[in-house]
Amino acid sequence: DDGHRSDDGMDAAFAWVDTQAHTLTYAGAKTPLHYLPPTAGATVQTLDGQRTGVGYTDTPLDFAWENTVLPLQPGSALYVTTDGIIDQVGERKRISFGKRRLHQAILAARDLPMSAQQLAIRNALGEHQGGQPRRDDVSMFAFRYQP
Repeated sequence: DDGHRSDDGMDAAFAWVDTQAHTLTYAGAKTPLHYLPPTAGATVQTLDGQRTGVGYTDTPLDFAWENTVLPLQPGSALYVTTDGIIDQVGERKRISFGKRRLHQAILAARDLPMSAQQLAIRNALGEHQGGQPRRDDVSMFAFRYQP
């Protein structure tokens, strides 16, 4: 031991889809889930993850993340992103990309296949970022529910 204590941990997302009950069970450790119902005019909704990460020194060893059950309609789109997307500072105004811009990018791409949505969201983030350096990892997992 060199006298230093590591506080390495991780943010995480866990999801289980029940195609019989048409539900998604979600537990997020500092990681939100964004979802878009397939109905026309629907808005992006967010299930916030809990503020406790996995494995940090201040995370109790017996901490249990809460499960949230979300009813799914066929065609619903679901998105899990790292905080690097939300927190990325932009070149023009020097403010973060934020949840609002992410939701706008999702809505603008809602009718595209998921692979094209990923590209459209990445392009919106890149346009916002401009010449600003990347501050954190940028990852997104997304899928459309088709039982």
